[in-house]
Amino acid sequence: MINRFSNQQFLEIVNDENKLDIGSFKILLEQFYGERNELDFKESMIEVHKLAKLILAMANSGGGTIVFGITDDTNEAVGLNETDVEDPTDLERKLRNIIPDQLQFDSQIIRYPQHEVYLNLSGKLFFIIYVLNEERYIPFLSKRPTTGIETNRIYIRRNASIEEANNYEIEQMIIKRVHSVYSDLSSLDLQEHLQQLKILYTNISEYEMKSPFENINKLGIYNKVINRSYPTESFNLYISRCIEKKKRKIEEILEILE
Repeated sequence: MINRFSNQQFLEIVNDENKLDIGSFKILLEQFYGERNELDFKESMIEVHKLAKLILAMANSGGGTIVFGITDDTNEAVGLNETDVEDPTDLERKLRNIIPDQLQFDSQIIRYPQHEVYLNLSGKLFFIIYVLNEERYIPFLSKRPTTGIETNRIYIRRNASIEEANNYEIEQMIIKRVHSVYSDLSSLDLQEHLQQLKILYTNISEYEMKSPFENINKLGIYNKVINRSYPTESFNLYISRCIEKKKRKIEEILEILE
């Protein structure tokens, strides 16, 4: 009987902070069957432009994992040859010529020792790429056109395949991006917001120094002149006004507002 992981079970395995190890990877192959939008199996390494397109599509679809060394039709663990696996640093450099810098991904090599306990995985090597979920930067577009990739196209994962996003899917990406940015801002606590406001106030002077002798200003004689760009309300007055508003809000909740 074939067991299928739920989405949550799959995420619990592949999102572990230590990534997959030889134990969790074995469990994944034993209990999970078939590809999905967040998981793609490749029997062998693929060309850089094809990999870049797959990474773009996954990044626009919430992230995912690409496993090399597994057949995509039967999920057979065939493994890779050492010579087939490119140095991760060199591979990333090539990919960065196509995919944007904000798109975050990581890679990992898993090697199984020669031991009967690992059964069909014994002595085999696998290469894994993790594509992170970065909703605040979606949709991701290619830096430049290349084979099979256009710069004005948004690629996504749909039904475990790479497709061009339709209008509805693009709208959903924009909504996710807005929510992600707003969430980052709203996660600041009160003290952080106030500290940022203080910093803004310190970067503008209440007064400007102007010389009454414009033609001979090298004398170093200056007058203090009010800076017209300075906020009409001081930081302290602003805080005082916020306190009064907060007090009224509390009184509304308590139904004691006069």
